[in-house]
Amino acid sequence: MDYDPAIPRLRTWEKPPELETRSRWERDDRRVLKGEKPKAVQVYELTRKKYTGDASADGEKAPASETVTILREVGLYAFEQTKKFRPSPRTLALREFLGVYLRYSSSQYYLWYSDGEWNTCNGRLSAERFLDHISHKAIYGVRGNGRCTRFGGIDLDLHKGDRTIFLEQLSILLEEFHGREGWHFQVADINAQGVHFLQVFPEPLDYKLYRAALRTRLQSLDHKYPELAIRAKQAGMKSLGELEIFPNVKNGLRLPFCCGRTMLLDKPVAMILVRGKYVVDVEKYIFWVNTPKAYMPRKAVYEYISTRLRQDAVEQASVNSNKTLVNKQIQQKSTASGSKGSVSNNVKGQYANKIVSFWSGKDAPPKMLNRQILLLANIAPFYYDSRDSAISAVEEMIDDLDDVEVSSRLTSGKRAAVSSVVKRNVKEAFAKSKFNPKLIATFESWVKRGFNPFDKSTWANSVGGLKLGVDFDWTPSDKSVLDQIQTILRTDEIQTAACVKELIRIVAGHDGELAITFVERLLVKHGIKKGSNRDRKATKVMKLLRDHNWIVLLSESSWHPRQSDKSQSSGLARRYGLGDGLQHKLISVPNYQREKIDMDLLLPHHILLDADIAELVIEQARLRARISDVDLLTEEDRKALDDLSAP
Repeated sequence: MDYDPAIPRLRTWEKPPELETRSRWERDDRRVLKGEKPKAVQVYELTRKKYTGDASADGEKAPASETVTILREVGLYAFEQTKKFRPSPRTLALREFLGVYLRYSSSQYYLWYSDGEWNTCNGRLSAERFLDHISHKAIYGVRGNGRCTRFGGIDLDLHKGDRTIFLEQLSILLEEFHGREGWHFQVADINAQGVHFLQVFPEPLDYKLYRAALRTRLQSLDHKYPELAIRAKQAGMKSLGELEIFPNVKNGLRLPFCCGRTMLLDKPVAMILVRGKYVVDVEKYIFWVNTPKAYMPRKAVYEYISTRLRQDAVEQASVNSNKTLVNKQIQQKSTASGSKGSVSNNVKGQYANKIVSFWSGKDAPPKMLNRQILLLANIAPFYYDSRDSAISAVEEMIDDLDDVEVSSRLTSGKRAAVSSVVKRNVKEAFAKSKFNPKLIATFESWVKRGFNPFDKSTWANSVGGLKLGVDFDWTPSDKSVLDQIQTILRTDEIQTAACVKELIRIVAGHDGELAITFVERLLVKHGIKKGSNRDRKATKVMKLLRDHNWIVLLSESSWHPRQSDKSQSSGLARRYGLGDGLQHKLISVPNYQREKIDMDLLLPHHILLDADIAELVIEQARLRARISDVDLLTEEDRKALDDLSAP
């Protein structure tokens, strides 16, 4: 940041005690007032490596480096330039989290994971970088300071070792440490190379004494299980007594809540929603380590870790190959011709629609089977308790496909290859889906809606729970209006016809309000760009439909707040009805006219109670509304009803 040159510059030793930086004031629960200029600017030096020259052509000789000094500036503020504020519970939890892992870490070195490898950096890990780690923007680690510590841990590695030996070691360590002394665990969400055993202390412990006591405890396990120690060394692995202990002044510890890893306390710690973003639940972590009363069951911890371990090299290569194939299909943009419709790669807000459209055959373009298997597999753990049941459900969906042309493997008799994809995807889904906050929210939304992707009887509830009107066909007389809409949407005739038909069916079947944002999502579903905020295609389409009396406006705009469960976003919505221009396509007018005549004949010839009259009036109004969809009661109706209700 560039400060005013007129502000005095001070070296570190010249800083008066009454002036502090913004971050230092915030530690005292004081915040610098908006618009305040610093009283002074502190100047300090940083040393950095600068590379000069080029590397050799064969890559064996690295470019030469030299140490350079960089001057940095930071503003200093006085007490009267600040105001008191009340920190949030999350802020307090973050401060304590920093106090545990940063305050007692090395002030000379920290670690940074970049480009697939760990790099040692000079200095102490800053609070800003620590917050980047918590926010999953970067990955950092810390070393011990050699004096005292408030955290400790054990690193049980698998890497290229024997999986069976690793699981035996894991079982023994859980028996020794689980359920006592605040021990908890961190493991990768998928293809784990090991697990970290961690504990936090209320007060600092002596660095050397803690390490010595923990080493003795681990070595006693080698004496208790000598055969396992021998087998581990023969497999090129460390025995229990040789496992790496944290903190360590030479090797760093990957900080907790790293991206792609889950913490196991009384249960797996899930992400929480804060200000519209999913973040680490630091408050729960700090509360638990301070009062570790409940622990995740030992068997559950063992199963959670074992199901996330890396797979064998051959199997892993197959999984990676499959992932590459799926990703290529996701990135591919194509439009199928004829009845197949269009392909849209974006499933945001369209998860259920994508599943229903493909597996019902309405929109089943070729080379998309792997993608659809992945969509089903990801949500399957919420509907089935075991992997075998989920695999059987997905296999049954594949067997029920009407058109096997969606996959060349199905047409060429390579059904086993498809089954292999199903098994791999379901296996991965059971390892991570139930801890994915977005999938959890999707499942909860589907339950409220009554939608189950594996139950075809619920597929009518896929479009946000909206009921659709009867299906119909376009006629040549409709072409002129469709051409105008096609010009607005800037797409082809097939996409235009399919999109407008679904919109009309929604208007005919849905009795509630519709928002423009819903119409925009419908466009995206059909592979049509929704346009910019200044040129909203959905608004123009709805206006054109009203101008041609295909739809009518039944209520003015009303504001709806955002629902806490995200089932509805905030915004304006209107209620629409079917206009005279399309009623002949979706409503059998003679039937309703006949019912209306019967109702008109019934009312004058019966002596009815007031409650009966009210119900009949409502029903008569509904019958008229379904024919005209505009005026619920005419003056003639009102007069007839007045005569009927007169004594």
